[in-house]
Formats: sequence, C-alpha cells, structure tokens
Amino acid sequence: MIAKPKLLIFFLVTAIAVLIAAAAWSIVLWQHRAIDRQANTHALDTAQSIHKYVQEQRVAHLEEASRTIATNPNFVSYITQALATNDVHGATDVASIRDLLDERRHDAGLDAAVILDASGKAVASVGDTLYSERDWSGIAVVAQVKKNPTQASAILNDDKRAFLVTATPLMRGTEIEALLLTGARIDEVAVKSLGQIGQSDLALIAFGPASSSIIASTLDAQDAQQFATLAATSQTQWQDHIASATGSEPFTVDVSGRSWSARLAPLHRSSQKVFLMALVPPARGDAVFRALATPVLAGAVAAILLLTIFALWLWRRVLRPLTVMDEFAARAMRGDHALQLRLAGTGPIQRIASAFNQILKELARYRVAPGNPLRRATDRR
Repeated sequence: MIAKPKLLIFFLVTAIAVLIAAAAWSIVLWQHRAIDRQANTHALDTAQSIHKYVQEQRVAHLEEASRTIATNPNFVSYITQALATNDVHGATDVASIRDLLDERRHDAGLDAAVILDASGKAVASVGDTLYSERDWSGIAVVAQVKKNPTQASAILNDDKRAFLVTATPLMRGTEIEALLLTGARIDEVAVKSLGQIGQSDLALIAFGPASSSIIASTLDAQDAQQFATLAATSQTQWQDHIASATGSEPFTVDVSGRSWSARLAPLHRSSQKVFLMALVPPARGDAVFRALATPVLAGAVAAILLLTIFALWLWRRVLRPLTVMDEFAARAMRGDHALQLRLAGTGPIQRIASAFNQILKELARYRVAPGNPLRRATDRR
C-alpha cells in the first residue's frame, strides 16, 4: 500500500516537470526568432550610427585642417604667386608648390593634398593619389566649390580605394585663386576600427557601372573572398533592395555557406556610389539563443527541484502518516486494539494521531468491560 502513493507522487512530479520543461522550451523557441531579429537589427543600427558619428568627426578634422592651411595668408600668397609666375621655360614652379604643400600635409596629418588652379586642373599633388586625371573640374565637389566658394566635402572612390575629400577655395578678395583638396583614406584600418567599436563585421562596397567591388572589409580571408564574388554578381539585386520600400530593413546574404543578416546604406557623403554593409554572423544569433535558453532552462530545473522537495515534504508530512493510519485502522478492525500510533511532528496530523489512539483505548476498554457482548463472543472463541 505504501508503494502506490510513492509511485503516484513520482508520476505526478515527473509529469509536472516535463510540462514545465516543455513550456519553457516552447517559450524559448517562440521568442528566439523575434529576439534574434531585434538583436541583429540593434547591431546593424549601432554599426551604422557609429560609422556616421566617426565619419562626421573625420570630416570635421579634415575641414578644420584644410581651413587652417587655406586661410594662412603666407600659404595663399605663395601659391598665388607661384601660379602666376612662370620660370624661364614658361612653366609653373611645381616643385616649390609641392614642397610647401607636403610640409603642410605632414603637419596636419593628412593622407593626400592637391592644389588645383582656378579652372580645376591639378597643379601639384602629394601623398596618396586621389584622382588619376589632371582635370578635376568635372568632379562634383570641385564644381560645387567653384560655383559657390565655400568649403565642401565628399567621398571619392575607384574600384579599389575610397577617400574622404574636402575642397577649400584659396581666396584673394572675392576671387578664387586656387583650390586646396585634402583627403583621408577610408581603408581596411578605418573599417576594422569601426567594426571593433560596433562589434559587427563591415564591408565597404563600391558600385560600378555593371558590378560591385569590395574596397575594404573586416571579414577574414576566406569569407572576404566569398563575399567579393557575391558582391560582383549581386549589385542589381542590392540596388533593387535599396530602392524598395523595405530598403532600410535587414536582409540575408549567404557567405561561405552561412546566412548573415545584413543592411546596406550609402556611405555618408558618397552620392550613392560607395555603400557600407553591416554584417551580423550566424554566431550572434546562436549566442542570443544560448543567452535566452540558459536562464529559462535553469528556471525550469529550479522549478523541478522545488517540486521534488515539495513532493518529498508532502510524502513525509501528509501522505505517509495517512498511509500508516490506514494500516492501523485495518488492524483495529481485525480486533487489534492494543496498538499505539506514533507519528512525528506537530499540528493537525499529530492531533489526528492522538484522537486515533484515544479511540483505540476506548475500544480496548469497552472490549474487556463486564457484560460486553463483544467480550463474550471473544471468550467463546
């Protein structure tokens, strides 16, 4: 008789534990996708926000450095005179302009600097080559400054490089005497520093006439090669996504057999030619799943332990005493009235045991009393 209540309790605890675990796991699976999507969106938002902030800081530094150089009266006077004075061969003293320009570039910590004449043709350049042609007049940022003689910044790129460029007029009175172009590279180092701050992978993509190319990325060598192949064939698809109503929403790209969450946005000041793609690897989703599943499953295990402890307490304090009382009652019905029920503890169970013992005493006294029919029946036996 004792085994059955034990088995029943074990079955009930097991069933409740299984239900709790199943419910917890269902909650994890139900919430996983939503939380994973939110985490990816947050990572992409963070990466792009950090990029915009950092780039604005770089623009501010580049513009301030350019302004400092371009408003120095000695520098403006020297450049103006050098452009106006020809040497014996009828050519501008490019060497002296280059020396002075390189000195100022180095002092300001710039990657490139170019002096253009008032028509927009390159006179002298130092540092990295920003543009392979001599005539800059068709470049948008130069045309903008020529039309409105104030400082302007933009992104210049080819299929392998991108520069943040600032154009600043060198003024004498109200006339533009020349233009100063300064540039800062947007390369692997810059992209990787952004990726580390935003804790996501980034790729700088140049959209060409027919296909895309990767200027820089934070991907490892194998993933970068796979992604470059993907970019070369996906430009139309990506452009359609950007142009759609959901262009700002994340989408999925397959790199090295894994699905990455991605978002593509024009690089700030790039005129829709250079794009920054923020990438969140599948491992982040797995981390989110583990972070969500661990506390839920830990809670389920804790609930199972609490239920087990409660079941043991219930068995010891309630069910076991009732089982013992059931056995004593059966023996009393068979005529064994000399029993003494002893149950540990206090409270209602102990009071029931005391009442049960009192009943047995009264039955025993009644049984041996003179004239008791029960005694005569027993004596005859």
